[in-house]
Amino acid sequence: MRFMFIGIAFFIMILQMTLLSFLEIGSISPDLLLLVVVLVSLYLPTSRAMMINWSIGLLKDLASHSTLGTLAFLFMFVGLIVSLVRFPLMLERRPLTYQGRGDFSPAWFGHEDISVRVILSGSVVFVCHGLYGLGLYFYYSSFSLAFILLRAGLIAVYTSFFAVFLFFLLQLGHNYTLMRKIKMDKVEMVRSRRSKIL
Repeated sequence: MRFMFIGIAFFIMILQMTLLSFLEIGSISPDLLLLVVVLVSLYLPTSRAMMINWSIGLLKDLASHSTLGTLAFLFMFVGLIVSLVRFPLMLERRPLTYQGRGDFSPAWFGHEDISVRVILSGSVVFVCHGLYGLGLYFYYSSFSLAFILLRAGLIAVYTSFFAVFLFFLLQLGHNYTLMRKIKMDKVEMVRSRRSKIL
């Protein structure tokens, strides 16, 4: 599963460097890799999420001109914070019951969950770009602090628009999977009744 998320992150990084460069407004573009970090941190155990987030950050370090390991550490740290915050926000896995069986699936119920996830994603993007900008501020001291915070806020808002779309698609996919599972369970139940009769 770790390699699946790293593959998705690699695909999104290529997508962000090619197609999303056309959606860039000035120097502001959405950061979809941080959305992957949020997703990984929300739905995987903390230790596995930290390893995947570190790998995603290292992948972005290799593709960008930043110091090797800076974004890897930052993505791992931000992913840890999201993993710790998901429990108080009730964003952990909730049990669903269907015909007496426990099926642990991520909670996708209602628009409140999507709005909380979008706000959390925007906050993560703001904090991550703000911390990275502060590092540049102290290292180069050629950027003003107001510019760094304004840029981080604009990137967070722009990324949040994509987060709405992403979480909506994930909700549709989860609902489809759940309905398919219910249908398959009904077919299995009918087959077992027929085999008992025969």
